[in-house]
Amino acid sequence: MKVITREEMRALEARSIAAGISEDKLVCTAADGAMRVLGPMMLSRFRRMVVLAGTGNNASDAFRMAADSPIETLVLTSIQADGYHGTPLRFLEAARAAGVEIRFAKQPEGGYLPGDIIVDGLLGIGFNGGDLRPNIAAMAAIANASGVPIVSVDVPSGLDSNTGKAAKDAIAASMTIVLGYPKAGLFSGDGPAHCGRMRFVPIPVPPPETCCFEAYTALDAALKLPKPTFDVHKKSRGRVCVCAGSDLYAGAAVLCCHGAMRAGAGYVKLVGHRIPNLAACIVCTDNLEKAMEDSDVIVAGPGWGPGKSNMLQTILNAGKPTVLDADALNAICEAPDSFSGRADIILTPHYGEAARLAKAFGVTLSGDRMNDSIKLSATLGCVVSLKGHGTVTSHPNGRCVTNTSGDAMLATAGTGDVLSGIIGALMANGMEPFEAATLGVFCHGRAAESCDGIPIADDIPELTGKFMRRLAESGEF
Repeated sequence: MKVITREEMRALEARSIAAGISEDKLVCTAADGAMRVLGPMMLSRFRRMVVLAGTGNNASDAFRMAADSPIETLVLTSIQADGYHGTPLRFLEAARAAGVEIRFAKQPEGGYLPGDIIVDGLLGIGFNGGDLRPNIAAMAAIANASGVPIVSVDVPSGLDSNTGKAAKDAIAASMTIVLGYPKAGLFSGDGPAHCGRMRFVPIPVPPPETCCFEAYTALDAALKLPKPTFDVHKKSRGRVCVCAGSDLYAGAAVLCCHGAMRAGAGYVKLVGHRIPNLAACIVCTDNLEKAMEDSDVIVAGPGWGPGKSNMLQTILNAGKPTVLDADALNAICEAPDSFSGRADIILTPHYGEAARLAKAFGVTLSGDRMNDSIKLSATLGCVVSLKGHGTVTSHPNGRCVTNTSGDAMLATAGTGDVLSGIIGALMANGMEPFEAATLGVFCHGRAAESCDGIPIADDIPELTGKFMRRLAESGEF
């Protein structure tokens, strides 16, 4: 999905209105989509929704959401109700007619309780830096200090949607429901720290002609997810050769293989190890050449340990689509002159591994994930998924995509091993390497988000499979 500026978003909305789509229609589509995201969560987890409404267009969305709320709802406004005009006033009156209490927050106080959820509609994309007005700042500060979840509409209030610079007391959201197309400031500067999880709601505007970069969302995933026909068999669903693990790191091989199976591979062979807790459906073999010959994709590196340069060269010489992770990346660094990249090779480094690759190939990293991913991909001639919050996947042709899923729960040992298996399975199912990497990263992130508790790496394969099944059957966004 294209990432744009606020000026471009306003231009798209203006074009829609000029084409005959009313402003009310845009508001209803946006707010109703937001409530489809929040509704099931509210009914199962919350007792009251508190909506914070400002003076701009976001107030219209906030009032419409209040009117549609399935639970008790209170609206706190930053101005007196008689200060609203035009579209916001119409939606305020509709909310009041639906029985919603609307209260002017003249002197904002606490009063938030466990079981509340806050919807932030104070400021939208129009905020372009500087200080918040005192009443807005007070409402935002109290919300931030409340300890209850905050869901921002389109952009957290007080965050510049172009630059990502946050004002003092800007809302720190648990989730941001993005309307239309994502704005550049959500991914830069203070944006990632203030947005929380992101969900995306389409609205009836034309596609943008230009963009700052791309972001990968559930809307993209639903379009790209492989959907096997009913007459497939295990080998036609994709065969993955996993070359992973060692006596010290046997678990890495287990995680990688299970990630591949849960992501839809029909057949997985693990080379070199027979591990007791490996799923019974996974075949173990010592014959690397035969395993590679019989497979569509090779995944190599998790848990290898050092000194695997010769094995890596054997794998690369097979000429198969390949995912290289962990110690396979270190093996590249041991002999950079012998590495010849290809666009059907995917590298999945975290920043430490990226730094070693950069040093080996004479690349200067800046600390900007997008620029660094692009540099590594262009220099090594491979698809690169530079992992971390907002994983960036880059193609040697310069295309790059920022991921929008995942949270801090992925920052635990072994989750990267699972990811390499997931990506390998998607490639084995016929996806192009770049598309397999972006989809794999997204599904891996949403798997962690879907866990009821704190997941460990062992949980991620099954959670990934469940999310992919839901996505295929219902287009879960």
